[in-house]
Amino acid sequence: MNSSSEPSNARKLMWRISYFSSISFLAIIILTWLHVDHHYNPNVDHLISVESAQKNLVDKLKKSGINTDQPFTFISTGVFIQSLNFSSSNNVELTGYIWQKLPSTKNTNQPIKPSFIFPEQVAGSEMKLAYQEITGDETVYGWYFNVVLRQKFDYLDYPLDHKTVWIRISPSHFDRSIIFTPALDSYKSTEIGHVFGVDEGLVLGDWEIDETFFDYKTVAYDTNFGTQFKAQHYEYPELYFNVVVKRKFLNSFIINLVPLLTVAVLLFALLMTVTVEPKKREAVGFNFTGVISIVSALFFVVLISHIQLREQFSEDGIVYIEYFFLLMYFLMIMLIINTYFFSRGRAVSSTFIMADDNLMPKLYFWPFTLGVMAVVTLVTFVF
Repeated sequence: MNSSSEPSNARKLMWRISYFSSISFLAIIILTWLHVDHHYNPNVDHLISVESAQKNLVDKLKKSGINTDQPFTFISTGVFIQSLNFSSSNNVELTGYIWQKLPSTKNTNQPIKPSFIFPEQVAGSEMKLAYQEITGDETVYGWYFNVVLRQKFDYLDYPLDHKTVWIRISPSHFDRSIIFTPALDSYKSTEIGHVFGVDEGLVLGDWEIDETFFDYKTVAYDTNFGTQFKAQHYEYPELYFNVVVKRKFLNSFIINLVPLLTVAVLLFALLMTVTVEPKKREAVGFNFTGVISIVSALFFVVLISHIQLREQFSEDGIVYIEYFFLLMYFLMIMLIINTYFFSRGRAVSSTFIMADDNLMPKLYFWPFTLGVMAVVTLVTFVF
């Protein structure tokens, strides 16, 4: 009696180990997801005051080898975003207002014409002067814009990705004595981590805003554009307005991960029907042809979802969620191989890992599946 109970107790212990390891791997995955989704480190280099903007600009000018003692014309420039939409993986459609403060024409011998460009702007964009107001010695010009900006984004962390959408604002001519400065005094608060310069009713769909900020980025040119722009000044600081957004993880989880987890559960259920005992086979309806049919159906479900995902990020490498699709393909292949050998009879099934009525594959299915997912998650987001 003791000898018959020992195998049963050993099997129970192995199943408990399998359950415990699976739950541990699942906990690692979920905790990593929560950490990445809820923890964002604000950009510490952004401009929060007029003084910090001036200091940052001077440092970048000196670093580029530009003489800071020469006379510059500083034009205060502000941005307000009313809508933001990812029209494709690398195109962002934006609407809103941009304004500039310039010295009044009557107070200068050589009036400066208000003008700017968005270098990443593509065809189909609209720009028009919306208002003009004289206040003291300055004239404020405000434009309404509806532009599509072509930008390169990294989607390798999808669906736990953060994106920085930037509006690069440059003078429309190559007068390097003109420098745009952020109109930080036009906003209620520009502190680190705050959101400003966007409409409170902004609809972002699958995204939400983490923060907005102005900064200067040094832009490198390999030409002087035929002007007297000196070769050593090919790197020049330009003004950027940045909107940092993060993807709503719940939406992507339901769309991508829930179907994959469902497929994994169905594959495990199929694996549990694999047996060499005739009575068990009859009870669960196990046969090799039936398994092939079900796995084929699941394969096309996964494949169609994978193709739709790949079409979104065709220019990127393998994104994070794609490793789960590859894992599903591997599990399907291994299940078919396992089922094939079992369908050949007891002589084959009593050898190698399929001994004891295919116990080892059944024990290792969830620890292996969740373990691979945990390793991929840690490598992608932690290490």
